[in-house]
Amino acid sequence: MYQFLGDRWSCVRIAAPEPLVKAGNSVRLEHVEPHPLLEEWRRRLHLDYGKMDYVMHEGRPVLLDANKTVGAGGFASGPELEARRRHRAAGIESLFRPA
Repeated sequence: MYQFLGDRWSCVRIAAPEPLVKAGNSVRLEHVEPHPLLEEWRRRLHLDYGKMDYVMHEGRPVLLDANKTVGAGGFASGPELEARRRHRAAGIESLFRPA
């Protein structure tokens, strides 16, 4: 899951015991670097704010979903989640800088 706002982002890999991975059935969350293709897709889709869900297959990302909003998610709130949200929120300033 790759979430972004302006020049700020967070990207996590989520694991679940079932094939359909959702926040509600997750058992592990790991911070990862997004694959460089995600930034290319983001530019092509003109997304300044949003979320991309993807999987890695044979070393390449496969885009499952792209959203203009990130939603509240099913994760229990906590200090780590709040820190990621605050980090991304600061990205709004980059949208007001001259190009």
